Amino acid sequence: MEQFTSIKIEAYLDGAWADLTPDVQVNPAPRVSGMGFSSHNFDDVVGDAGTFTFSLDNSAASSGGVLGYYTPQGINRRTGWGVAVKVRLYFVYDGYTVYKFYGYIDNDGITVETGRYGSRKVHVRASNWMKWAAEQNLALMTYKTNMRIDQGVYEVLNKCSRQPLTVKYSQGNLTFPTLFDGMRPDTKAISELQKLAISELGRIYISGGEEGGEILHIKNKDWISDLSVADALALRYAPTATSQLTDKLLLETGDDL
Repeated sequence: MEQFTSIKIEAYLDGAWADLTPDVQVNPAPRVSGMGFSSHNFDDVVGDAGTFTFSLDNSAASSGGVLGYYTPQGINRRTGWGVAVKVRLYFVYDGYTVYKFYGYIDNDGITVETGRYGSRKVHVRASNWMKWAAEQNLALMTYKTNMRIDQGVYEVLNKCSRQPLTVKYSQGNLTFPTLFDGMRPDTKAISELQKLAISELGRIYISGGEEGGEILHIKNKDWISDLSVADALALRYAPTATSQLTDKLLLETGDDL
């Protein structure tokens, strides 16, 4: 009989994924937000930054058995723990694993509740690659001509010091006569992605999936029409068998299905 097996929250510590789940608190509940698009407007063509928030037991009752196990720079700090650490969230259902989130703890993403009579919790906020792309300057790029959206995004990623975990390209339908001709030293990677997606009438966004939780999709203007009636029915009645298609559907809230 099919059954929901587990939810796992992990951090990459000392070269390996470590399970944080035993110390994750139910109040406040872990939450992923911002994945996908915030609207269906014509110019909303680049997905929002995804954020994952959760809280950890920082008392002596934690899995480390010491007070301050998740306090950065604390004397009892868990080895490898701190800002910029990679974290991921995934679900296991009947032996089938789906990653919902992959990203890095923000530089200001750890808040410690202290005090003898406090709750002894550490609140964590992590963000995916889209946040990095929106904040970091992009190295100046060489002027290019006659390129499609997939080729343009490839050039942008080659100039990024941080890469998304996985990238999936669809070949663009349009060829742009000029690219990267209006860049400045403070140009952000997200602005170049926005120009490419608008020019193609395509979509660029991050979703979870079977490949680690951070898939950057580059879609041409015909991508939604690729979803056939048979595929849609399969999604309705056997979603685990067609998980590669779920990134094409959004809930009414704008979040990914």
